[in-house]
Amino acid sequence: QGQYDAVREVLFVSSGAMLVSRGAWSRAGGPDERLRSGQWELDFSWRVRLSGLRVLVNPRAVAIHRRAGELGERAGTDAPGSRYLAERGGLMALLKNYRLLTLLWILPLYAIQAVVRFLVYLFSRHADRAFEIARAWGWNIAHIPGTIRRRFRAQRGRRVRDREVVRFMAPAG
Repeated sequence: QGQYDAVREVLFVSSGAMLVSRGAWSRAGGPDERLRSGQWELDFSWRVRLSGLRVLVNPRAVAIHRRAGELGERAGTDAPGSRYLAERGGLMALLKNYRLLTLLWILPLYAIQAVVRFLVYLFSRHADRAFEIARAWGWNIAHIPGTIRRRFRAQRGRRVRDREVVRFMAPAG
């Protein structure tokens, strides 16, 4: 429909067809080993942006995802555990990549949003999804020392302000 017809900057790209220069890899550091494929892209791309580099999508690029091709399908967002992995990775990326002052007001809002999502899932008879959100928050709390160490690394390589990254995020509304 025209909105994805040109090369443009984005917040993150999928690892299924990601090309990363050696310089970008060394400046941003590799993917967080605590996350699986399909979950680390947001954090990694965010750190690439923080290091002052761009993340681009090229709609004319063609890639065949080997594993999905072998299986003849791709796991969707409703796959068991997908809410847990998405919530866990998203919260971890937020904790590592925002400046402290931004994090002080973003984190409470994100927590309120998580509680609302938890309650909506719980009362709409999707208790499994509600508990995936709770598990993701529990994982992040239990692993906060490792996240803080990785946060220092990410912040040390920072070359741009949060404002430069936030403009690529979806509007809150």
